[in-house]
Amino acid sequence: MSLEKEMAQFLKSNKKRYHRFLEASMEKYKSLGSIGGSIYLDKLNDGERSLLCKIDSKYISLDEAKITVKKFLSVFKNTKYADADIIEVLKIYFNEELKPNREIKEEKQREKEEFFNLLLDEFKGTKAFDWLSYSLFNKTYGYNILIKQYEKNKEDFRIMLENVLKAVNYLNYDKSPKRLAIFASFISKDPHYFDEGKAAFTLLLSALSFLSNIIVPENSEEKSGLLYSFGILKDEISNFTVCASIKAFTMDGEHIGIKGFCDMVEPLQLNLWNLSNIKDIICKDNILYVFENPSVFSEVLERTKSIKPSLLCTSGQLKLASLIFLDKASENVDKIYYSGDIDPEGIYIAYKLKQRYKDKLIYWRYDNKSYKKMKSKIKFDDRRKKQIEGIEDKELKNLIDEVLKEGCCGYQELIIDKYVEDIFGDRVF
Repeated sequence: MSLEKEMAQFLKSNKKRYHRFLEASMEKYKSLGSIGGSIYLDKLNDGERSLLCKIDSKYISLDEAKITVKKFLSVFKNTKYADADIIEVLKIYFNEELKPNREIKEEKQREKEEFFNLLLDEFKGTKAFDWLSYSLFNKTYGYNILIKQYEKNKEDFRIMLENVLKAVNYLNYDKSPKRLAIFASFISKDPHYFDEGKAAFTLLLSALSFLSNIIVPENSEEKSGLLYSFGILKDEISNFTVCASIKAFTMDGEHIGIKGFCDMVEPLQLNLWNLSNIKDIICKDNILYVFENPSVFSEVLERTKSIKPSLLCTSGQLKLASLIFLDKASENVDKIYYSGDIDPEGIYIAYKLKQRYKDKLIYWRYDNKSYKKMKSKIKFDDRRKKQIEGIEDKELKNLIDEVLKEGCCGYQELIIDKYVEDIFGDRVF
């Protein structure tokens, strides 16, 4: 039996006296990469106190001790274990391959680089490669998820990442409409593979954001919009918009179902599924009137049935379906009149739509005169105010100044008569 094994056995048979010293010494070795440093023990037991008294008798009455590792090891100086290799003793005692933390960290880093390099080699020359290499190098677009999943379970993660990379390349090549669950089944044989909240979904979203050169979206509508731009339909039934008196055309000609609602002058819900099959949207007189609030939309529709103007209701915050409708309609209309509440949210939505549709979008009754008629006694707080303080738009400047000064919300229900007059042509736009 080697001297080191014999010493390790001796120490194991006297654990109450030696174990905590050895444990602390091992941690110091891992931290420093060599035998050294200081160790601290509290709540000393009688065996530990007796051992320390071999170094200094002052420990006989102390409950804690701070000594150097080398001073602790000096207790073996005049014993038969004096020449034992203490590092080898620690390896045998703890039954583990003792390595400094720095060495362990370097090995883990090499393993991680090898893991990702194998995947990068497999997908070299593809869009998936572009995303993964950029993410790893710049520590963005899903980097934290990549590392977290790698550290959680490498083998499971390898399968997940391969599926995500395959999905990215497929979507970059084929952007035809496809349902998320069906696409997930095609990639992984699991319809819930890309369910929101799962790591695979987050990584897919990060990769598609990189390919689109945008910040990774956080809210549901923006996520759905990004997926839709690659042909993926998410929430295709529940995400809808409401319109009236429009014509729609598919690849096969006019949509007869929508024509029926148009003929009856009744409101129609169009969801993402419906919109994905529509090629063109045509509005009467090449004008589309857009309302933020459902009650205003319904009332205006009822009062203007006789002339069948083309109307759209966005129902507050813009859903993806409303944006897709507007995108398709904007290709054919001359003007889009947008109306909404005159409050921070309403003004901000109008501004964002103006940025998107440029000169085709007209701010409809977003002026001081209309605000005076719409103004309520309901105040908005400073948090909401910040939404419009940074807007730079010459057409909205006077209105924003007035709204910020008054601090009150204006509701479009109060000027329904004016909207109806405008549509019948009593106001020159």
